[in-house]
Amino acid sequence: MSVTGRPSFLFEEVLMYKYRFSGPVSEFGRCITEHWEGETTAISKARARANLEYRFKKQHNKYPSAKITLVGDIQTIL
Repeated sequence: MSVTGRPSFLFEEVLMYKYRFSGPVSEFGRCITEHWEGETTAISKARARANLEYRFKKQHNKYPSAKITLVGDIQTIL
């Protein structure tokens, strides 16, 4: 417990990073977009990739179960 009487884990700061992707996107191994760009804020690069894949699916009306792959690397923005 903290001094305020509330659990201290509620007030822990989580360090978030901003990530950017710019490149081709494939669906089930087939390239469907030559160039797509997106940015997100996340705790890790793996979480950022998942966020960007989800955003692509929403923007392009894909089913949630569609196998979307961002081809290339995701850059960290400082």
